[in-house]
Amino acid sequence: MNHNNDSKGFPKKRGKMNIVKNGKVNFGLFDTPVEINLQDYDLKSPFGKKIRGFKNRLNQFHFTGISGKRFMIGIAVVDLKLISNGFIHIYDRKKNISYESSKIFFPSKKSRFIKTDPENTFSKFKFGKLNIEIEGKNILAESSNIKIDLKLGASQNPVRLCSRTGYSGLTYTQKELPLKIDKGELIIGSDQYNLSSPDHMAISDWTCGYMRRNTFWNWACAVSTLSCGRIFGLNLSCGVNETGYTENAFWIDNKMTKIDTVDFRFDEIDSEWQIKSFDGKVKLTFIPEHTRKQKTKAVIFNSVFSQLSGIFKGFVIDDSGDKVLIDDCPGWTEDHYAKW
Repeated sequence: MNHNNDSKGFPKKRGKMNIVKNGKVNFGLFDTPVEINLQDYDLKSPFGKKIRGFKNRLNQFHFTGISGKRFMIGIAVVDLKLISNGFIHIYDRKKNISYESSKIFFPSKKSRFIKTDPENTFSKFKFGKLNIEIEGKNILAESSNIKIDLKLGASQNPVRLCSRTGYSGLTYTQKELPLKIDKGELIIGSDQYNLSSPDHMAISDWTCGYMRRNTFWNWACAVSTLSCGRIFGLNLSCGVNETGYTENAFWIDNKMTKIDTVDFRFDEIDSEWQIKSFDGKVKLTFIPEHTRKQKTKAVIFNSVFSQLSGIFKGFVIDDSGDKVLIDDCPGWTEDHYAKW
């Protein structure tokens, strides 16, 4: 069996370049920012026929996550061209209660990616009282009784990956973590909370591409200041971007260690998850504390989505052989099926 090992076996592409050049896609990992010029890609079916109309859709996602001792927060703008989604989800670990505002509707100018640039983002969603704006490292998200105002620190060493998707599709994803929160304010009703680091840390996930009509993924993510004082970040995935390369990595004090393919195992969604990488660098148990579930059935879009907040325990081993114990580390796992 041929397992990829992009931590050592595949050199990263250096220098700023277009994702598409002369109609061909530059697949791989990138050390420096890239131009997302997917409009230059000649998308065709497996039989060589040019794909036009509603089937030629560039799906885009932008997710910001906040993880910490007290709160787990997810903020997202999703543009599937035929349908749009925005949500704010807050889990209060201390009180064991959650708050959510979520809307799904047909796309309009109220929900769009104004810039297709992961280095200089501008994504927005507005429907009724739900308003989300993500501009660079500034995030404003509010609904009838919730307001979140964030200013994130600079990204030190992100994963930038363009990978094959299906026979002729592609996906570009950029994961930035762990991000310090330079300013973080959360208001729920009349209560105000401070989300600044080191007690809370952030992740930014910007993804776009011509994706499979039917797809699924498992995902694990953590951003935290460990009990030893070191800053930890983790991003592991299975089901989307493992076609020659992976987006899997962890960070210790902003130093990245790339990871091989990852196995996710669980009996039920809400039970413990066992997560191991093929190269032996990651062995973790995830213990759920809270589950956010959403099922959507529409004419053109079906989704079964479960995102769990909880804690990781186990260990990771960096490229120098240093074994770092992970205990009581807050983060997320995700199980998602989508048809779009």
